[in-house]
Amino acid sequence: MRFLNPAASVLAAPIVALSLFAAPAVQAHPVEGSIHTVSRHGDPLLWGSVNAINGEVYMAGGPTRAPDCDNGVLKDGSYYYQVTDRRTGRLITAQPITSRRFEVQGGLIRNPRWSDGDETDCGSHTIAMPTRSPYTPKNPNMLIAVTRVSDYERICGRGVDCGARGFESKRTFWRRYQMRTDNVGIAEITAFRFYDANANARYDKDEVDMPEWIALLTADHMDRYEQFDEFGLIQVKVLPGRYAMGIVDGRHGYPWHETATLTKGHDGSPGYVRFELKPNEKRTIAYGAYCVVPTGQDPWYWREGEGATLVDAQDLAALRSLNLRNTDGSHFDPWSLNDYSVWVSIDRGSLSKELSVAIGSMTLSIRNGFSNPMSPIMPIRSSLGDLLSAANTSLAADGDARPGDAEYATQSRLQPAIANLPDSNFEGTTGVLPATPCAPDIPF
Repeated sequence: MRFLNPAASVLAAPIVALSLFAAPAVQAHPVEGSIHTVSRHGDPLLWGSVNAINGEVYMAGGPTRAPDCDNGVLKDGSYYYQVTDRRTGRLITAQPITSRRFEVQGGLIRNPRWSDGDETDCGSHTIAMPTRSPYTPKNPNMLIAVTRVSDYERICGRGVDCGARGFESKRTFWRRYQMRTDNVGIAEITAFRFYDANANARYDKDEVDMPEWIALLTADHMDRYEQFDEFGLIQVKVLPGRYAMGIVDGRHGYPWHETATLTKGHDGSPGYVRFELKPNEKRTIAYGAYCVVPTGQDPWYWREGEGATLVDAQDLAALRSLNLRNTDGSHFDPWSLNDYSVWVSIDRGSLSKELSVAIGSMTLSIRNGFSNPMSPIMPIRSSLGDLLSAANTSLAADGDARPGDAEYATQSRLQPAIANLPDSNFEGTTGVLPATPCAPDIPF
């Protein structure tokens, strides 16, 4: 369970609304064509939400077919861009000049490094314009400058990064836009990612929160990925409006099962949640999940190699105490390891025989310390011991269950659940529920 430390919470960069203005008078002979500032989806940003630090302002250019876009076609060629604070002249673009180069082909911005591969009514939107972090002045006036590579190199020299001086050509294109953070009633989202250790779809007081997962926050004006911090927490400030948020990361080792999305006005069902935020409203969302892990050894382990050396007379007696079945439905009682090995190898041919092989190998796994009969099995919600007991009881009732028989449905459910528990057969649909979260197999 988390003990919140407000000082340790990581808040997202300011969410800002953006409006465009005419290009300033300094452009005497601008780059020909059109440059726009757009959202991630390519929509003209006359009034929208952008993130000054994470680069959710995009630059677009090319043929235009919408009244909100500038007219003209950006000429083919190679260009550099920069973003500066209009008031102070401070260069706030994060990357070196070589990383701010883009190509225009057929009037559209083309660059595989940044391209989303889309073309919109405002041309192609391909270049995010991140700023040097942290940079959060109130209501900053920003300038985008675009110049030809040839003009930049004429001032600075080939392969030389001389910063903003390279944009002093009279042929440079400038566009001004302003970010606002005042008087918009900023709302706040707080999200938790917790390990649902008992898979009850509730956030219990002794359950731990999980770091490093990724959530996707979407709205009409943005798609934004957020990472849960070391406390399993996301806190982000946003503009009022309609949002959807859900878990998108799947890089955390053994299979995970979502159990609940808990927030005001939602029925608790797992997955994405949609909600609307009013000015100054605060929303808390908790995302619950559990993982499952394999247990035990498969039948082949016990018939040869190391497993064969572990099977003793008491193990064989335990197998004989079960209701194991042959393919024809008759009882199977192994008196030697060879009896067991041949029985496993013979074409199983029937559901009851397949179930018998599964509970036989799992019984040997428990007796030899590879599995714990008290382990909870999900999503069946049964202990391993109870699961094996139910299978053994069903085999006693019908040793050759076929479609239409009373025990057929039961054995059809139990056989794959038990047979897929060992690591060699593990599929992740059924497994042991560990008391603590599974470790990531691809650490951040």
